[in-house]
Amino acid sequence: MAKLKGFISYAHADEDYFILIKDGLRKHGIHSQLIDSDLWTDEKILAGSLWHESIQQQVAGCDFAVFLVSSNFLASEYIAEHEFKNFLKRQDEEGFLFFPLLVNACDFSYWERLAARQFFMPKGKDYGRPELNEYLTFGDLVIQFPNRGEGSQPRPGALPDGRPEKIEAALTDYQKKKAVRQSLPTSKYFHIRHISEIQPKDILETRSLPSQGFRDYYLDRPYLDDRLAYNYEKRRHTIVTGKPLAGKTRSVYELVNGLKNKDVLLFFPELKDIDMGDFRIPDTGSEVIVLFDDFERFLHLENLDRALRRLMLQENLWIVGTCRKDRLQEAKNTLDDELSNFDLLEVLLLDAKEDTALKRDMPDRPNQKSDGTPGGYCLPMDTMRKHFNSFPEDSLEREILHACKALRHWQKMEFDASFQKEKIRDYCLKRLEYYYQTMRPVSPAEWDRALQNLSRKELIVDLGETIAVEEIYLDEFVAAQNATLTAEMLQYFPTIVNFTKSSEQAPDYEQAEGVLERMKKEGVRPNEVTFSSLLNKAPDYERAEGVLERMKKEGVRPNEVTFSSLLNKAPDYERAEGVLERMKKEGVRPDEVTFSSLLNKAPDYERAEGVLERMKKEGVRPDEVTFSSLLNKAPDYERAEGVLERMKKEGVRPDEVTFNSLLNKAPDYEQAEGFWSA
Repeated sequence: MAKLKGFISYAHADEDYFILIKDGLRKHGIHSQLIDSDLWTDEKILAGSLWHESIQQQVAGCDFAVFLVSSNFLASEYIAEHEFKNFLKRQDEEGFLFFPLLVNACDFSYWERLAARQFFMPKGKDYGRPELNEYLTFGDLVIQFPNRGEGSQPRPGALPDGRPEKIEAALTDYQKKKAVRQSLPTSKYFHIRHISEIQPKDILETRSLPSQGFRDYYLDRPYLDDRLAYNYEKRRHTIVTGKPLAGKTRSVYELVNGLKNKDVLLFFPELKDIDMGDFRIPDTGSEVIVLFDDFERFLHLENLDRALRRLMLQENLWIVGTCRKDRLQEAKNTLDDELSNFDLLEVLLLDAKEDTALKRDMPDRPNQKSDGTPGGYCLPMDTMRKHFNSFPEDSLEREILHACKALRHWQKMEFDASFQKEKIRDYCLKRLEYYYQTMRPVSPAEWDRALQNLSRKELIVDLGETIAVEEIYLDEFVAAQNATLTAEMLQYFPTIVNFTKSSEQAPDYEQAEGVLERMKKEGVRPNEVTFSSLLNKAPDYERAEGVLERMKKEGVRPNEVTFSSLLNKAPDYERAEGVLERMKKEGVRPDEVTFSSLLNKAPDYERAEGVLERMKKEGVRPDEVTFSSLLNKAPDYERAEGVLERMKKEGVRPDEVTFNSLLNKAPDYEQAEGFWSA
């Protein structure tokens, strides 16, 4: 097996320490079966070579990295932008290992993703020496003892005892985990991890950082933890709901953390629309937990309902999600049938006993006021409010947070959870132009300084190209309401996409129609998606038909989605059939959704069966939804069973809804029980 190649990231002002580490690793590597003694350094860049490209080739190709962290290291723009950021990317994507060593006393806390890593602690015992004092740094330890005079330099070869062995032990563990990771199945729709690899950041993301409230301490709440564990054992799919900071996601993390000795895979769903034609659940002999954290973010994904039904058919699979209590009704409205199979587990506010336990177990927060949640104790709300109020009302720092709140509101429509710095900057510049009536440019230095100020005061976490902000900070500190933010977005960025999303989110037909009128005033031409959104909100068939006529007058061609929406509005089967004929005359080919909608309108089983035959003649393949709709029309159990057999012959796999529909047709308990046992 090839030995692992290391990369040492350091500032040239710290070259003395670099020489020590390089020499120590080189000597260790001579006898090591794991670490290559031939370390690459920038000394190997050939004269005339492109030095940046040479370094980046090594950053991309090395097996591990060692960081010599100092004030010089933190001040290096090149290290921050071209080394550390790329290593973070590799760690997120492939579990890459890097080892931070502190070489002099410096404040690295504002490098959030560096500060969150376990350092080789700068204590004397880690170097085979007695512990001297709590302020002892690596810089002290490599200087010659005991005669350390003013201005003395590190002694060549004085690499502290045990350090390479610690690196090698971590790399050995990494190699084992890498082998497990490479054996995992892959999926277009899930990010898959083995439970033994899971770290807090994998589930809690930025909230796994100490500055964002993460603590090893966890408040046990039996009503929550025991029931969650029971639901996992019984494979009872679960949504954990509650207010922000109640501990929804943390309770799931604690459950997962307790299962690390089991052969369990975690499936993290990707935020993308689902094409049922290529949706596959990876085959695995392991138990599977599918985690929908912030379930509300997934609600508008196309075919989410059908994907959930298919997931629920897997015997070895458990679905668990978290959802804010104020978004739970939206989830129920969107996925009424699917969520009926879930246990809704609410995280309650702290009672007096739990509140006392938190105060006792977190003595460093004696004056912290809680909003009834554990996170209220962990997140320093009062301190953060003071930090926010320390910025003037028209400051760029406040404008950045205002932009984050606006983008968060809008991103719920876009299903994109990240705050891109570029989008934040664009929003801030537009607000300066429209709200403050100024075209004053914002210099790169001013922009960077504002982000650094927010980061140092821990109101944001700087992740490189993006930033993360606690939602509770935006809710509590930024006064703008959602209606204001929507109006701003449409004023600042009047695009067809934004207007269409606004129409989709309008609570009723009149407001959606108002969005359409505003589009025309702004000179933005609506498309078929905009009109289909308006048609969906029509309260009756006549107004839906009016939208279709208006659409045609404006030269926008309706598509199958438009006609399927109109067909759903039809008050009876005859008019629904008329929509289908009209659709074909317009040259729009009906799909399985159109035919399923028509089948639902059929007044009896015979005509529903006729729709299925017609569908097959026109070359449209029925799916599980079509057959479930036909099964619902069956007048008795025998014909319902016939539908199931026909479904199997056509190669369409029944889902949970299909079986539930068949059970409902059973004439008595014995027959239903017999079917269920079979």
